[in-house]
This record gives sequence, C-alpha cells and structure tokens, in this order.
Amino acid sequence: MTDEYSANNQFETKNNQVRIGMDGRGRGARRVPRANKPEVIHERGQIIGRYKAGQSLSQISREMGLSRNTVKLWVQRYEAEGHVMTRMRPGRPRLTTPEQDAMIVAAAHESPLTTAIQITR
Repeated sequence: MTDEYSANNQFETKNNQVRIGMDGRGRGARRVPRANKPEVIHERGQIIGRYKAGQSLSQISREMGLSRNTVKLWVQRYEAEGHVMTRMRPGRPRLTTPEQDAMIVAAAHESPLTTAIQITR
C-alpha cells in the first residue's frame, strides 16, 4: 500500500482521498491549536487512510504505535464529522470589543512606533 500526503493536504490511499480539514486544506480556524498542527493532522489522516484501505483498528494501532482507543476515536470522529480537526473550545472571554480592536489597529497604523501601553492611554 502506498500512502502519500499531498501538497493540498489530502491523504491519499490508492483511489481514495480523505478530507482532513474543515475546508479540505487543513484550515478550520485562524489560530491553530497544538492539536491541529500539520504533523498531528497528518497522523490522523494516516489513521483514516489506512482504515479506508481496509486495515483493522488493531493493525493500525500496532503499526503506528498508537493505542487502539485513539485509533477508534479518530475513525469515529471522521465518520461523524467528516474531518479530523480538533473541535474548537471556548477560551478566555474577550477583553475588548470589535470596535476597540479596530481603534487599536488604526492607532498602530497611524503611528507604527507607538507602544501598546501608549495606545491604551
């Protein structure tokens, strides 16, 4: 079996292609959490590619050095959601409004040498 990870972030096995990102290019959000780094997504793509090529969960876990539960998790998530990206979780609440963000950006463009502390005053 030949597995390849192509430039357009599709994991290919024979005639199958596995979509690994929400938009098919691995770009699901502006900020990429550690769990959605290209090498991690590639590994998940390998799991799905091997599964679609007919390998058992146990065989995949042995060959890739992963637990069977991890392999099962990503196969189930792929079948349910159609991609292998980690779900975005809520983080810290925003401290500024979109309007304040626009004002900060405008101030920074107006005077590029101004520090962040000076802009906030």
